[in-house]
Amino acid sequence: CLTTLGLRTTMIPLVFVQLNATATVAKAAPEINYLYQLLQRSLEKLPRNDWSGRSSKLILALRGMNTSLKLNKARPLMTVIAPLAQIPIFITFVFATRGLIGESGHGLADGGALWFTDLSVRDESLALPLLAVASTYANLE
Repeated sequence: CLTTLGLRTTMIPLVFVQLNATATVAKAAPEINYLYQLLQRSLEKLPRNDWSGRSSKLILALRGMNTSLKLNKARPLMTVIAPLAQIPIFITFVFATRGLIGESGHGLADGGALWFTDLSVRDESLALPLLAVASTYANLE
């Protein structure tokens, strides 16, 4: 529990970086959408087999989109930094949990806290699974 709390606390700065990056990308979004619409309209006017014309228009639109991102100081890759940083932590917790299950001796039957002292016993009330589903659903909404 303390390890999870500590790791979550160390992720807080990354969440703020992600929020800031998302806000700056959102500022650039109207310009990028406008450039995308212009690109679609200009490509409709070209014949399907005019690859050089299509590629030049695409390159021009991409340059415009990159310029818009630079003017707004937006870095789209930074919008996924917090989830990317959490992947190795999640994998570590999965392997640790699997180690507890496969371990003989101290494992899920001896662990736990408060009212659940044996983690290998089935939850008859289904309170924890329902709480997990509800919190996941609330998080997605």
